[in-house]
Amino acid sequence: MKTLNKIVSLILAGALALMPMRVMADEIRYQYDENFPYGSFSLANFRASLRGLAEMDLMPLKPQAKRTLDGLEYSTNAAATAQYAGTGVTITAEASIIQEGSYSLKAVIDSTNDRTFGRSFVINLSAFQSATVWTRASTTNSAIQFYVSDGTNSSYWNLTTDPSANTWKQHTITLASPSGNSGSPANLANVTSYGYRLLDNGVTYYFDTIKVIVGMTVVVLGTDLGSFYRHVYLTNQPLQVNAQSAPTITAPTTNPRIDILTIDSAGALSWITGTEASTPAAPWNNMPANKIPICLVYQKTTMTKVLAYEDKDTDTNQGYILADVRPFMKNGFTFFKGADVASASAVTLGNDGSFFNITGTTTITSITAKPAGTVVWLRFASVLTVTSGSNLKLNGNFVTAADSTLELVTDGTNWYEVSRQPIKTSFIGQGDTPASYSGQANKILTVNAGETGVQFIGTLPVANGGTGSTTQNFVDLSNTQTVGGVKTFSSAIKASVNLNSGSITNGTLGQTSCGTTTTCNNCDAFVPNGCYVRGQHRDPDGSAGSLYYCCP
Repeated sequence: MKTLNKIVSLILAGALALMPMRVMADEIRYQYDENFPYGSFSLANFRASLRGLAEMDLMPLKPQAKRTLDGLEYSTNAAATAQYAGTGVTITAEASIIQEGSYSLKAVIDSTNDRTFGRSFVINLSAFQSATVWTRASTTNSAIQFYVSDGTNSSYWNLTTDPSANTWKQHTITLASPSGNSGSPANLANVTSYGYRLLDNGVTYYFDTIKVIVGMTVVVLGTDLGSFYRHVYLTNQPLQVNAQSAPTITAPTTNPRIDILTIDSAGALSWITGTEASTPAAPWNNMPANKIPICLVYQKTTMTKVLAYEDKDTDTNQGYILADVRPFMKNGFTFFKGADVASASAVTLGNDGSFFNITGTTTITSITAKPAGTVVWLRFASVLTVTSGSNLKLNGNFVTAADSTLELVTDGTNWYEVSRQPIKTSFIGQGDTPASYSGQANKILTVNAGETGVQFIGTLPVANGGTGSTTQNFVDLSNTQTVGGVKTFSSAIKASVNLNSGSITNGTLGQTSCGTTTTCNNCDAFVPNGCYVRGQHRDPDGSAGSLYYCCP
């Protein structure tokens, strides 16, 4: 029987624990405790986690139009005093006097007036438009203040508790318009603490949920769920950013519009603006591959703020978060194009892609390494040299041309060449003169005078071993040809000359010894072999007369 009672008690306790979730659903879809998984697992965390599981909302980078700065759901005094403290103020957890959730914070003030207590908590509130707080006092019309501090300056907002004692009252404050400050307003982008001040002596106060409302933008929670869960990766690297606000939205002018909120590998939020239409559509065609989509926001011409989806019917003039589109699963590694990188002696590639366009002509001697295994593709816009050496382990220096590419992989320190593509492999592709083969038929390819490239020329100069002419003006040793002009030879000429129908006159052909003959029985051999004729051949029939010949 005791066992049965115990089981029934557990079931009832579970049901009671889950009942407040209905109230929470009206306020937020899901909220992780910022300190999770530090410390004990509170009842608030338990309920929130169950709701998150039911809504498949267990991911980082949650978009919100409002944020619970503190639900004040501390189930023990120790948990409460671990967060809030102040001189002359006794802080305890309160489970019976509550406005929202299961707990409120009780603060009993001693006999000294104007006491202060607060919580150290770093947050950027610059994107938030307003805040709401719940107060209750054991006296009537207690004039107190809510404050935020950046560690140097503080801003204060006047609050007055309900005219009836022991009655809850919700206050709305405009964050950009404090009632006063410590000399200069606090920097809302760097809030380090917040709390309550000017508390009356001898009064018992109760405080409940503190919320901040965004306005004309959306706030996105950080990537890390506590200290353990870190699941966001972009460009093959972990992305770690704190909660931050998106850029301010500009309302459409004629028709509604749907924008996509995105985040890049540097953690920067940006909008992809849709097109105004009576039935607008999200601009997915403009979604870049190197960003993560966060949410869709439905915007109206009458809007002055963005609401959470569950609040969209409370004020139909306002825009609202239409859909949470954070990808739960995605295909494997995708190659992204990063921003252009200017060439330099030491190049640092961005974290926004794996493909980079390298501009300029400065020689590159090193590239800052990325995590081991990272592969990058470099496309060059101009001619430059990538030098093998330092942390570039290349297959020799790489002289680039426009549109040539280089693929590299790193071991965490050095970059190793995987491949290169010079792109220009033909003469015309080298950028020399001329730029085409048109009109260059039968011309000669030579290096230009400046030794900066190659060129086509019509003739090779005589001084360079050519003819200096576009027509035949050289001795053709194979075909019949008339040769003009005086020719001077600096060495002896050896030849067999057929004089059947001609003669040799007025010249000495470099003889070394000479002889004569008066007989020409065989006119093809009337001189010794290897010799040549000198003088006048009187009669080709061999009749009397001297015939001179010379032998080298």
